[in-house]
Amino acid sequence: MEGNNDQNIVRLAWDSDHFGIEVGRIIFPEVDDAALSDYLRQAQVAGFDLVYWMTSDDRIPNGALLERFRGQLVDRKVTYAVSLASLCEPDSLVSSQFRIEEYPREPASLVLKSLSLDSGVYSRFRVDPRIPSHIFQDLYETWIDRSTRREIADTVLTAVMPDGTIVGLLTIAIVGQECQIGLLSVDGSRRRIGIAKQLMNVGHRWIAARAIERVSVVTQGDNREACAFYERCGYRMRDRKNIFHFWPQQRLSL
Repeated sequence: MEGNNDQNIVRLAWDSDHFGIEVGRIIFPEVDDAALSDYLRQAQVAGFDLVYWMTSDDRIPNGALLERFRGQLVDRKVTYAVSLASLCEPDSLVSSQFRIEEYPREPASLVLKSLSLDSGVYSRFRVDPRIPSHIFQDLYETWIDRSTRREIADTVLTAVMPDGTIVGLLTIAIVGQECQIGLLSVDGSRRRIGIAKQLMNVGHRWIAARAIERVSVVTQGDNREACAFYERCGYRMRDRKNIFHFWPQQRLSL
């Protein structure tokens, strides 16, 4: 949940509670450096430890401002989207190496938690050196656990080897008239055998069966492998943003 601090900065209650610090978000994406500096001074006075700012993909504040408020570009956020009607019917691949199953509505296994961490290699919460690794780990483990419990996802698909070992996962959430892919991960030792593609194929069939046509996914621009994969799956870039983290208080880390 989000609560209002003033007209410029919104307090992010979930992030604040989860991280144990005061976290806020500047609500205006397009402001000049003078206004941004004013907002960050307000955040400093208000006691915010960490402030997010999302802006256009070509916007970089000046170096002095970044240094003063300990700012860093932590994510080049890319949103891809596709209309299922534009895709060819996927092949009904039957593989002797793995099968795709829906994970039951229960807490996530340790294997799924490990896969979720692999999917977050380029996450801004891992890239930011002021955020300890255990917070990033807890964030992604919570994400997959809430997904398998169907709190923030409507299905979790898994790739399963003949011996029952889970080697891949895909989460999908229905948001209005669109489906959003959340986590996609394949065990590093099992790549290049079509697991990710078949997870996407089965995911698309799951979505189509619910009469939903639009699908989107958010990834990091620096994750070139993921971007290339979604493009091979027929997705096209819909939006691109820069995300900055600012630490306006004196302490440099959590």
